[in-house]
Amino acid sequence: MKESTEASATDAEDTEADSTAPTDFASCWTAIPSPVIVLDDEGRIVHANERVESTFGYAEEDVIGTPVTEFCPMFEFAEIEARSSVDGGDSALTGRARRADGSQILVEVSIGTSSIGGKRRYVLVVNDVSEYYERNEDVTQFKRVVQTIDDGVYVLDDSFNIMMVNDAVESMTGYSRSELVGSNATMLTDEQTIQKAATISQLLTMSENDAMTITATIETADGETLPIETRFSVYWFPDGSYGQVGVIRDISERIWYQETLTALHDSTRELLHAETKSDVANRIVDTAIDVLDLTAAAVYLFDGETNALHPVATSDGPLDTLPEVGSDDGSLWDVFIDGTREIDRSGAPIRLTDDVTVPTENGTFIPLDDHGVFFVAMRDRDSVDTDTLELIDLLAASAETALERVDRETTLRSRDRELRERNHQLRRLKQTNEIIRRIDAAIVDADSRGEVEAAVCENLIESSLFAAAWIGQTDGDELVPRSWAGDTAGYVDAVDLSLNGTDSPPSVRAATTGELAIESEIATDLRSERWRTEAITREFQSAISTPLSCDGVTYGVLTVYSTEQSGFDEQLQTVFTELAETIANALRVVETKQWLSAERVVRLALEVDNPTDPLSRIASNTGHPLELEGVVAREERHSAFVRVPDATAKQVTRVADRITGIDSVRVLGDEDSQFYEVSVTAPTLAVDIAEYGGRIRSLVLTGESASVTVEVPYTTDVRSFVERIESAHDTTQLLARREESNPARRPEGFRATLRDRLTERQQQILRTAYLTGFFDWPRKTTGAEIAESFDVTQPTINRHLRIGQRKCLELLFDDA
Repeated sequence: MKESTEASATDAEDTEADSTAPTDFASCWTAIPSPVIVLDDEGRIVHANERVESTFGYAEEDVIGTPVTEFCPMFEFAEIEARSSVDGGDSALTGRARRADGSQILVEVSIGTSSIGGKRRYVLVVNDVSEYYERNEDVTQFKRVVQTIDDGVYVLDDSFNIMMVNDAVESMTGYSRSELVGSNATMLTDEQTIQKAATISQLLTMSENDAMTITATIETADGETLPIETRFSVYWFPDGSYGQVGVIRDISERIWYQETLTALHDSTRELLHAETKSDVANRIVDTAIDVLDLTAAAVYLFDGETNALHPVATSDGPLDTLPEVGSDDGSLWDVFIDGTREIDRSGAPIRLTDDVTVPTENGTFIPLDDHGVFFVAMRDRDSVDTDTLELIDLLAASAETALERVDRETTLRSRDRELRERNHQLRRLKQTNEIIRRIDAAIVDADSRGEVEAAVCENLIESSLFAAAWIGQTDGDELVPRSWAGDTAGYVDAVDLSLNGTDSPPSVRAATTGELAIESEIATDLRSERWRTEAITREFQSAISTPLSCDGVTYGVLTVYSTEQSGFDEQLQTVFTELAETIANALRVVETKQWLSAERVVRLALEVDNPTDPLSRIASNTGHPLELEGVVAREERHSAFVRVPDATAKQVTRVADRITGIDSVRVLGDEDSQFYEVSVTAPTLAVDIAEYGGRIRSLVLTGESASVTVEVPYTTDVRSFVERIESAHDTTQLLARREESNPARRPEGFRATLRDRLTERQQQILRTAYLTGFFDWPRKTTGAEIAESFDVTQPTINRHLRIGQRKCLELLFDDA
């Protein structure tokens, strides 16, 4: 410490005066075991005992003359004077003193006054109280911590009497501190728990463990049982006995969480068996209500076809009826699109959509990836804790996983089902193709209609796919069976096949509509129609009927039955449609063969009123009759070779250009020949007659009617033939009918043989060349004109003509 220069003289005087102090006084304060300093009336140190040096590190000569504030900065001399009142009072000060090494200690200073050498002096006895106050502060801090922690803290003596508890124990048990302290721990728990704690405490005294934990239950003041966990240690008393100090924790929420988690696990484990998204949604909602004890829950799933969220599962109450949610329709849709959860704790009713609210104060929207949204509602804003939110998240995660699994398994099942169906269809198609090949081979060699029909029916039922088959032909107002195979004879006899009847089996529907008729489940409305009961009696479960039509001519109806429901899928329907065309074409070929080989034909004279085909309109618009010389049919159009004797070429071409269905008109020969090739793309009377199996001998169109002379095979049903023409055109009258020998029939079979040798293209070109006057002299048409008509090159036409002529000449001269 530094001395004040100004105080040197005074200090010297004080020291001299103090040196005259009685020896007994000096001996007294020197012997005091605490540091003692003496101040003059200006607050400077004039004496210090040896304890000052041992306690603070200052020698006496270092402090003499120093103001007390240098030694104790907190002690103002005015305060010392006030505390040294002769009348007594609180004469002690507490503060910090500075040591010689710069450190500070907490001191308590007792102040007194004395007259030494006739002068007033202040005697300060300094006590180091650092350790006491630090220990006292630790105790205070400990008490403060104990009282503020949430867990209960207790102290027991060696007899398990309660010595101390904190506020948390009071709150936890419902007992006041006065009721607990001094009471035995048995007021809270049973003897078994006390004995267990005593045993563990004894083990702690003999082991290196600091503490151990047990779980038990305590009984609260209101008689409820509370599960707790207590971790405790032992402390020793001076007499060698020991007590317990421990911490009690309420584990009811932990137990609830564990039990709820187990229940949640058990519940969501059932999701493994859910087969549909609806099953998953219902299980999730039930778990939210029953296990998590939530107020309300709903699962919305996204429907890609409607682009909307649909409520698949909802809890009772506020969510028992919910609408679907479309785009931009409230929080549900926003959460689904954004993929981010939304929590509403506003306290106001939760807004699910623009039109729907739920009366709850706490709602959470959780997106379920691209599957939908999971909504849960809780009772109030304060009921949500971390554990509950965690369990809700676990439930949502389980829902998402289950929905993914259902999606995946549904896709796999669908693929597996499609694969099985495809394999089934392929097997059926393979069997059907084998049947078709057998039928094709059989009908190629057939010489009569009966043989064709029998071959079709018999080959069909040889397969396990079909139980029965029959072919019928319309005769007036009735469908008449012609050929059958399988258990059909009794069936067709028992069923009404009238075209005008009330019973409408597939065969009748196909005959009247001219279209494919399917019956996938005959047992449907079993008693509504007699044919169904007759079919079921014979174990027919499904049926297909298809008209046998070719180029507008219907030769009958094929009906096939299966013992399986839906036995004729789309693929088989297509197969049967194509098969029907093949059968019809075979029947037409057979009829043509019969016509060519027949010894006799039937010549018919017909009158058709108001024909509407393009050739008739030429006659009507020119005002002159049109005579048909011949027709050459092609795939998309046909060429009609006609004469209009009383009209000019200019009139005919001008009129034909305005008629729909006429592609072009070419004048054959010179302008005065009145002979034309008309390219027609629409149906005509001449082509229809040819397709129905007739050969036109003459046809004259006046615009108002058509006079036709036609030859048909001797076996032709003339009535059906006339009805076909009438159905395609207008009123048709049969004016005459007579049988004649077939002019096309020669012993050598020239015409039939020639048809067999010529290709269809060669026949078309030869007939066109003949009708257009290519072989006339002088030639009326050229090879280039015929090539233009067929839209090919002239060398191609010349080649076909040469080959066709050679085949004709071979028939004439090979045997000569």
